[in-house]
Amino acid sequence: MKSPNTRTDIFCRALLFVSALFVAACQSGPGNYLTAASPDVQSLIAEDAAAQLARVHRSPTLHLAQQPADPFGRSLVDALRQAGYTVITEIKNPAPKNTSIGGPYSAQQYEPQNTSNKTSDSRADSHEHQKTGNAKTLAYTIDDLGNPNMLRLTLEISGKTHNKAYSRVYQQENSHVYPVGDWLSKE
Repeated sequence: MKSPNTRTDIFCRALLFVSALFVAACQSGPGNYLTAASPDVQSLIAEDAAAQLARVHRSPTLHLAQQPADPFGRSLVDALRQAGYTVITEIKNPAPKNTSIGGPYSAQQYEPQNTSNKTSDSRADSHEHQKTGNAKTLAYTIDDLGNPNMLRLTLEISGKTHNKAYSRVYQQENSHVYPVGDWLSKE
């Protein structure tokens, strides 16, 4: 039989996950809403997110739904590319200057890193379009849960036939971050 402390711990974790899902509905859209997480912590979460996508998502090309103008977004793009994904970060209708996309980071702060080599050869452009024509769209929301040490990441992947979301809660301690539970998924 489990001790009362273990039952309480399980109940608290379940309550935390349910609360996280309800709070997700209150956000105004994808973006980075973190206020106290260091870029190193955000990078660790991005690496975990890329590893999760590599396990569950087989499409080699992802189109990022927002400019990765924040530390998490830049780390996520780098981690996905290291995992073998082609990541498209160009937005067809960029936001006007001095506006924010999703979170507190301005879209104008983004400077692409590790961009693919572009060529003026129309056959190469056509091949690139064919390769990215079936890209899935990826959006992320990362925020805290009312406590700067409890962070939540939600990844939303949308395609022509289905949409899927993955969410995970993390606990931050100093410069380390630990998953509170497994990845949750929703179709």
